[in-house]
Amino acid sequence: MTRYYKFLNPNREPIYGTGQWPEPGVWAPEIGAVVPCASGYHACTVDQLVGWVGPELWEVEYDQPPQTHGNKVVGSRARLVTRIDRWNDT
Repeated sequence: MTRYYKFLNPNREPIYGTGQWPEPGVWAPEIGAVVPCASGYHACTVDQLVGWVGPELWEVEYDQPPQTHGNKVVGSRARLVTRIDRWNDT
């Protein structure tokens, strides 16, 4: 199972873009037309984290496998699972 991650500003606000992610465990509204860098819920795999460092790191779950687009993934529906306060390379 692939794990996905999202860096956010405090209060679950995106670093790039506008809005606020719902509380952990609550599915964000579905987005019909997913367009990388324009619409959809963007996150990354562990191998893509370096390019997206920000104040808070969250684990993200998608309801369907997301599309890979360069150094990120994007899907039509996602939710925050848990905030990751510390991590290491193992």
